[in-house]
Amino acid sequence: MKTRQLVLAVLAASALGLVTEARAASINAPSGMIGTGALNGTYAYTWTVASGALVSGQTVDSASITFSNIKLTSTQNGWLYFDLGRVLKGMVAEPSTLPTPGNYGTYTDNDASGDAFKLNAPVNADLLNSSQPVSLTKNVAQSWTYTFTSADLTALNTYAGLGSWGFLIDPDCSFDVGGITFNYTTTTNCTPDGGTTAMLLGAAMLGLGWAKRRIGV
Repeated sequence: MKTRQLVLAVLAASALGLVTEARAASINAPSGMIGTGALNGTYAYTWTVASGALVSGQTVDSASITFSNIKLTSTQNGWLYFDLGRVLKGMVAEPSTLPTPGNYGTYTDNDASGDAFKLNAPVNADLLNSSQPVSLTKNVAQSWTYTFTSADLTALNTYAGLGSWGFLIDPDCSFDVGGITFNYTTTTNCTPDGGTTAMLLGAAMLGLGWAKRRIGV
C-alpha cells in the first residue's frame, strides 16, 4: 500500500508539472576589498551584491558570509562591523558613488568608533553583528563564518525585491583580508517543458504498473 501511495504521489506531481529546482552558489567580494591593508579604518565600505533577486523568480532560503584570514595591522585591538543592507541614494554613510553590482564604494568616516551604517536600521539595513562586532588582535589572522538567521533571510529577500542591496562593512582600524565570500542557496517550484512532463508521466505510469503487479491489484 505504501508503494502504491508513493507512486500515486509521483504521478500527481508529474501531472501538475512541478519540479523543484535547487541552486547553491558563492560570490566573492570585489578584488579591491582583498589583500594587504584592503580594509582601511578611514573608510566604511559598501559592496553591492545584486540589483534585485540573485536568481530570477527565486528567493534565498539559506545564506552565510565567510571572512578568511583577516589580520588586524594597526593598534593592539580592533573591531569589524558587517551589515546586510540596501544600496540607495540617501543611505547613511552613502559612498561618494553608489556601486553597481559586483563593485564597492567607500564613505570617509575617519575611523570613527562604532558602526557607520547603524542608523540605516531597521528599514534599510539588517545589522548582522553590530551588537557583537568581531574583535581581532594585532597580527593574528582569523577566519569565521556568519550564518543568516530566518530574520536575516527575510530581510535579504525583502531588500532584493526593492532594488540594489549588498554588504555594508565598517572596519575600526585597518586589516589585511584573505577573502570575503557570500554563500547562498535558492529553491523554486518550476514547470518543466512538454518533453520533460511527458517523460515524468511515462515513468510514473510504468511505476504504477509495477506496483500493481507487485501488490496483486
